[in-house]
Amino acid sequence: MKIEHELPLVYKDGIEGYDLGALIEIAMDVYDLDEQYGVQVDYWSNSMQTYLICDNLFSRNSNQSHMSYASKYSNIRHVISEDDLAVNNEGKPCLFLRFKNCTGNVIELDDKQHNVTQNEFAQAQIALSIDSQFKNQRNRTVTQAIDMVLRQRTISMGYFDYQIRKFVKPMTLQQAAINLDLRHRQLTGEDQHIEKKTLDDYYAHIRAGNNSDHPYNFSAN
Repeated sequence: MKIEHELPLVYKDGIEGYDLGALIEIAMDVYDLDEQYGVQVDYWSNSMQTYLICDNLFSRNSNQSHMSYASKYSNIRHVISEDDLAVNNEGKPCLFLRFKNCTGNVIELDDKQHNVTQNEFAQAQIALSIDSQFKNQRNRTVTQAIDMVLRQRTISMGYFDYQIRKFVKPMTLQQAAINLDLRHRQLTGEDQHIEKKTLDDYYAHIRAGNNSDHPYNFSAN
């Protein structure tokens, strides 16, 4: 989806360009995304030819609409130079943004009204849950191990994030393990010792049940 908006050039620390935070706020409003649910933003750097993380650039100021231009100018945290922007087919500078949810999945940006099934809602509850009981335990209980594997695999498959009311895209199991570890450490303040090898070991043990077609069904095992 393309958003067209004109912003004035600004100057900060000897750099002429555009207020990256203002550009992101416009996009957040258009897509109805709320940073309180852990939305992350990456922007495409034309000079480096890669996506860069926008760290805390889009937090809102409730009094911003009543601020003078001078005070708004002083709140500019990052200026993206015009040379770092891509150019569209019309020869205008443009900024490519990539939005991720709190588990690091890329958000599917559309304006569809989704009819979410109970199964999809249950998947989201699994993906967004955390293991708050793990406090540097030497071993996880069977339930904790199963829950952790389910989180990783649900995040990897993509799911409907009911917090932002949008579907999020799949990712590799390796990236899901990395994101899961980071999120748990951020939310619990404890090193959860979550690694892909550990999760694969858990999954292998779960699959070793009597009925491997239903590894999470205790009654079938």
